[in-house]
Amino acid sequence: MSYKSPTPQTVLPADIVDTLNGYSTGQLQDVARYGEELRVCIRLNVLIY
Repeated sequence: MSYKSPTPQTVLPADIVDTLNGYSTGQLQDVARYGEELRVCIRLNVLIY
């Protein structure tokens, strides 16, 4: 069975997509984890810079 990479959202800048395409699985998991934490913070309205 072959794997096909997902199509990125069109709102993502090409340089971000290119950067993510170069990341390892572990790095992508870290990015996903960070994104989820940001989503939770935003939802709770406690985003801290």
